Amino acid sequence: MLDRTVVRPSPVNDKPLNSDLHPVLRRIIALRPCQYTDYVLNDLLRPDTLHGLSGVVARLMRARDEQSSICVIGDYDCDGATATAVAVRGLKLMGFHQVDYLIPNRFESGYGLSVSIVQQALALSSKPTILLTVDNGISSVDGVAYAKKHALDVIVTDHHLPGKHLPDTPYIVNPQLENDKFQSKAICGVGVIFYVLLALRRTLIQAKLLTENIQMIPLLDLVTLGTVADCVPLDQNNRILIHHGLSRMRRDLVSPGIRALCRVGKVVLSQMSSVDLAFRVAPKLNAAGRMDDMSIGVRCLLSDDDTEATRLAEQLAGFNAERTRVQDTMLQQALQQVDAKSLRVQQVIILYHKDWHQGVIGILASKIKERFHKPCIIFADDNDVDIKGSARSISGIHMRDLLDHVASSTSLIDKFGGHSMAAGLSIKRDNLSLFTNAINTCVTTVPASFFVPTITTDGPLAAHEISIDTADAIQSYGIWGHSYPEPIFDNVMIVLQKRVLKDKHLKLILKYQSVTYEAMWFFCSDQIMSMLQLNVRYRFFYKLSINSYLGERKLNMLVEYAVVATECEVVEV
Repeated sequence: MLDRTVVRPSPVNDKPLNSDLHPVLRRIIALRPCQYTDYVLNDLLRPDTLHGLSGVVARLMRARDEQSSICVIGDYDCDGATATAVAVRGLKLMGFHQVDYLIPNRFESGYGLSVSIVQQALALSSKPTILLTVDNGISSVDGVAYAKKHALDVIVTDHHLPGKHLPDTPYIVNPQLENDKFQSKAICGVGVIFYVLLALRRTLIQAKLLTENIQMIPLLDLVTLGTVADCVPLDQNNRILIHHGLSRMRRDLVSPGIRALCRVGKVVLSQMSSVDLAFRVAPKLNAAGRMDDMSIGVRCLLSDDDTEATRLAEQLAGFNAERTRVQDTMLQQALQQVDAKSLRVQQVIILYHKDWHQGVIGILASKIKERFHKPCIIFADDNDVDIKGSARSISGIHMRDLLDHVASSTSLIDKFGGHSMAAGLSIKRDNLSLFTNAINTCVTTVPASFFVPTITTDGPLAAHEISIDTADAIQSYGIWGHSYPEPIFDNVMIVLQKRVLKDKHLKLILKYQSVTYEAMWFFCSDQIMSMLQLNVRYRFFYKLSINSYLGERKLNMLVEYAVVATECEVVEV
């Protein structure tokens, strides 16, 4: 059952890689878009090319001189929370005494610098004169106008794609602006504010208002967590930031909040990897914004007290457990809808349920997209009239541009924003059917090949390379993520044993040449379970993992896909 295109990339270039790297790791990196492995901090891009930076720094310098009150306006995801914590910690580090923050509540204020959030800022006892947005603001035209009307200056720091109209403020830093020359368009919200603070620090030192002893390096744990969690492409600049952030975490040079999140997530700091951050730490922080209020997550990140940080991290873990329960229920309901309404024939799957939790629709959209390899938009009620949607896309279909096309050609979308792979929008509930037809009409010319899932492989391993040594090298390297995927290998092996665990996982004993290996296939479908026969050769696509129990370390294969060996055709790219 070959239902995917198997892709094996060719090396990006022939430049020799660091000879100190494990041989398998060298082969893997040669297939990735970025071969940089030096990770020198001095190789980071300089802030100077960020358009509008000098004006923002000048305004912050004046605010410091006047000791103006600043309110940081964050976002309710992990990038927004870490960006808020970086802004608050960084500004206080550099002598700003009146720094407050507000995080929009997803269920009450909506996204970004809305009029509602400006009103909340105006009601603060600190009475801010400056609103500093992080990871949002580029689409907040109405919010900025309202702030300006009430004599508030707004500094926008963001990384999202701008719309046709920019907010009316002279203080904007966003590498996605048309005239911006910053070479890393992959930087996320926490990265942007970190760069603003780097430039501010340099200016303060040049003006002899700050000593060089004030270091920004301690903020890299927050920058790393936000960058990994936001699933931005891991280009050279992001990889340098993450490398040094992970290095500090592994040495326990980490804020109490992140240490506590790792503890409740059972992550060993000394072995920290980007995969740990993405799947065991970030979801607990994100859960606050999904299920309750991200202000709890920001308090955890800003806490300097281990006891308080642990209490807040445990509360976040509780939110995440609740999120998982809600998510599982919604997924079953969504799959029933897809089957009942024959939605498999749609190129863009649109789903809505009156009882769905608005904070979980983004995860559900990702799950449905992955299962059917089609763009997906999940809607939940926003109020009596409107529904709010979370969209996820596949490679080759730019979701924000797709929504822009529908918005420009119809009056069905009230507001929207986002990226190529993810976006958010609001429409009238009564327009759902019209919207579904309109967006599906827009993709009728998309080639059918776009809707065929692919599995990208790093090729086969020799028998001696399928080892704990190789797994250790991959785990220690640690920087895997969007555009730089964790390696998947493929080998033709014989199934010696198979056993179903908990009705959904498959435990296998596989034989390659004369060696046997333990393997696990989590959430294996019934179809695959029945397909795999004993003593038959299949090409297995797998990751290498290490099981540690009572001090014993064992190699384990994590199977991603399998196909009858004679049916597999590999596309070289």
